Amino acid sequence: MSMALAHFAAGVSGTLLILLVTGWYKHHLAPHATFVGGFWGVLPDIHHIVSDEYITELIQLVHRHPVADIFFLHYTMDVYDSSNSKWVTFGCLVLMVLLLCAFAYARHRKLSDNPCYLNG
Repeated sequence: MSMALAHFAAGVSGTLLILLVTGWYKHHLAPHATFVGGFWGVLPDIHHIVSDEYITELIQLVHRHPVADIFFLHYTMDVYDSSNSKWVTFGCLVLMVLLLCAFAYARHRKLSDNPCYLNG
């Protein structure tokens, strides 16, 4: 369970980093994109939920291949943290919280600079 949380936090963190670097944090759908990014990071683990045998085998094939790194380094996290360490999960959560703070600050600054926001 802690590794799923780490994958979700890595997905959110990766999405926030992309939004902050590109300036897309200003878009009104940016908060929703972070949530979708979290699920994108967990997507290779969907074989634990899906019961269809063909889909399960296909997803496991992707899950065990380095191509799963397109899901915010999912494969790399699984390989280098095979022991399911709580510290990796903690680190991912701390990174996510720091990036959420930066995202909230950037969005607040954007809104504060808008004269319509200040006037009411």
